[in-house]
Parts: sequence; structure tokens; C-alpha cells
Amino acid sequence: MVTDVVICPHCRYGERFTLPGPGRVVVNVGDTVTPTDIVGYTVVRGPITLVDLASRLGVSPRQVPEFLVIKEGQSVRADELMAQRQEWLRKREVRAPADSRAMVIGGGMALLEGFPSEEPVRGCLPGRVTEITPGCDLRVEGTGALMVAATSLGEDFRGPLKVVAPVPERVLRPEHIDATVHGSVIVGGVGDDVAALARAAEFGAQGAILGSVPSSWAGGSLPLPVAVVEGFGGVPMNRLAFEAMNELAGRLTYSMRRGRRSWIISPEKAASVPPGLTAPNLTRLEEGQTVHFTAGARAGAIGTVVELLPGSGEAIVKLGSDRVVVPAANCEVVTRSPAPGPAPEATDIEDSVKPTRLRNGGI
Repeated sequence: MVTDVVICPHCRYGERFTLPGPGRVVVNVGDTVTPTDIVGYTVVRGPITLVDLASRLGVSPRQVPEFLVIKEGQSVRADELMAQRQEWLRKREVRAPADSRAMVIGGGMALLEGFPSEEPVRGCLPGRVTEITPGCDLRVEGTGALMVAATSLGEDFRGPLKVVAPVPERVLRPEHIDATVHGSVIVGGVGDDVAALARAAEFGAQGAILGSVPSSWAGGSLPLPVAVVEGFGGVPMNRLAFEAMNELAGRLTYSMRRGRRSWIISPEKAASVPPGLTAPNLTRLEEGQTVHFTAGARAGAIGTVVELLPGSGEAIVKLGSDRVVVPAANCEVVTRSPAPGPAPEATDIEDSVKPTRLRNGGI
């Protein structure tokens, strides 16, 4: 399997990053953030525990109410007494296994729910916060190089780029790896030997960006996370993508999963991202623009706007040979500055230019 590759050497990128559940956003508009920063917290329900009161008291279920110390709906602390029964020679007690609330008591059982807790939320794009919806989401925009590749295997990763293959056709082997890869993201041509990833992990590499990898890698646990540019098989990284990686050598780069695709981003300095950028909407979408989907079942897919549907908030987007109707709010324009030549100042997100787009690894 080989898929499209989108390369934006110099562009403004952005996304609306949604909290995975009810919670709170803890950053402010204008703050600079990275994928490793905590941008919010979500409320997580506590675990549910079923306690067999009747068995532990040694009575029938209908007798349990006689020995209860707590009431339905009451909160209890760990090891707090819930029920007790005095026998001739000993006392039978039932204590709460953890801090919780007695949701239901009946049938000789007690259903306990642990107290809710907060979990930190990370993983937004690197950039500057431009908009916040309290308790729901935030919009982050940045400037830099963006590559939308085929897929990611393993966790997101980051580090300065280090190219270890002189040409994109070279298969990554253990002998290509040495101690200089420590702390970096290695870039190779073709992935084939898991031993090369194992050696890179031993030397402290953070991840790898490869042209293609065997399909068997998708089903197992790899010693190092991998961003796959082209897809599965023995296809080398296309030359434009490989040259872009060489130009970014030494720069801090992030690999993040978005839908089924991998976003490889090398941001410019945060100071170069002016505050006050506005998000694109239906009125700013234009026919012929290249967009990616940020939400829904097709999140991460890349398509071309065919037609806008005024008054409906939707757009018709071409995906391969298919045409789908999607909410315009789920479409984000992929932009870049014109090429070739020295990269000019980043164009405003509203004045988008189509990115370089490759199909099946072609140039």
C-alpha cells in the first residue's frame, strides 16, 4: 500500500484540538504550546466496584439491610465500615475497598463508584493558541514545515532530525546507526530490518522517519516508533520528501498521529507566529483548495474542495475517485509559500497556496 504524500516546506498550519471529554482548558490565547505541554484536564469517572455484602456477612440477601451502617447514595472513604454483624465468637465486617459512593444497595450487593478524578491532556500541534472554547477545545496555529505522510507506527515522538541515509533508496541497516543518533529522530530510506530500529533505540534515538516498511511491522511492537512517509512495501522515500528532510536536518521535529495519517512538523520559532490569526471557515474555503479533515470518520484524510454548498455549512470534497459531503468546519486548508527559491515570509492562512502533492511516491 502506497498513499499520497503532502509536502509543505513553509506554511501556516493549524487545528482545533478537542479535549477527549468534559474538562477544562488551562492555557490562554497567545500562549505558546508544544505537543508535550499540558493544555487541559478532563474529568474521568471513577471505577465501578460490586461488593457482595450478603456473602461477606454470612446472611441471605434480604437480611442485609439489618446490618447496614451506610445508606444508598452515601460517600465512603477507603476502609470505612459499610456493614457489620456480630456472631457468637467474632464480628463480621464489610469495609469500603476505596474512596467511593454507594450508588445502589440491593439484592445483597452494593454498587460503588469511585470518586471522579482529572487527567492531563497533551498532544496538540506546536504553535500559538489563537482561540479557546472553555471546557471544550482550543485552536493552535503555527508556522513551519509540514509533511502529511501515510501513517504512524507506535507513539508520537520528537527530536532533532538526523539523516542517516545518503540516498532515499538505501535500506536502513544496523551498521548505519551509531552513538551520534542519541536523542534524535533518524531519517532513512527504506525500512526492512527491525534490528536497525533496536540498535537505534539502544543508542537513545527518539523515533524514525522512513519511506516505507514491511506490512508485518503494523501488527507488532517495534523497539522504536516510526513515521511512514509512503506506506507499506519496499518503496523508497520520494526524492522531494527526502530533500525536505535533509533541509530540516538538525531542526526539532514532531511526528504526530492525526486520524490514519502521520503529521511531521518542524515548527519555526514561536516568535515568528503572530497572535490574532483567524481560523478558516466556509466563507474562506474556495473550490480547488487542498484540505485535510480534522474530525469525523475521515479525520486525517486529504482531499480537494469541489463545490461549496451555501447555507448548509457543508462542502463537497473529492477523495481519490470519491466525492463526499462533509461539514466545512471539519476542513482545514493546507497552505505553503510558493517554491522554488528562498522561502519568503509565511503567507496568511487565508491566502493559501496549494502544497506539493505526490501520488504513489511519484515526483
